[in-house]
Amino acid sequence: MISYQSKGAAIDFALLRSIERTSTTTQDRSSKLQTSPAMATYLITGTSRGLGLALATHLASLPSSQSSTIFTLARKSSRALETLIEKSDGRVILIEADVTDEASIKKAVGEVETKLAGKGLDVLINNVGIMGLTPDGIAAM
Repeated sequence: MISYQSKGAAIDFALLRSIERTSTTTQDRSSKLQTSPAMATYLITGTSRGLGLALATHLASLPSSQSSTIFTLARKSSRALETLIEKSDGRVILIEADVTDEASIKKAVGEVETKLAGKGLDVLINNVGIMGLTPDGIAAM
């Protein structure tokens, strides 16, 4: 368990204890799963604050043998996210994108693909929610 303190409220959650990845050999594909995310790459959406920032911070605190690159996707950066990026020795990378804008997402995908250089992304953590506008706001839902 890790704990994240935000505005007086503690959020406890189990974080990526094991990641199942199939082996590349034909024999292993059918019977074995790896449980160690060796040099895993992550993309987390909604990382400028809150839970997304806490996840990125935790992953950045792990050895690079467990989390090699953490892509943080946010509409815009925050002071806390910039501090994390500065202290990460290049492991935390900001990708600015608005998840409600398809062109913005396509651009972000291209940036991540370029930085991964064909290696592929291991873990995607969707940490944003999109709420459509309602005539009377959230109370009418």
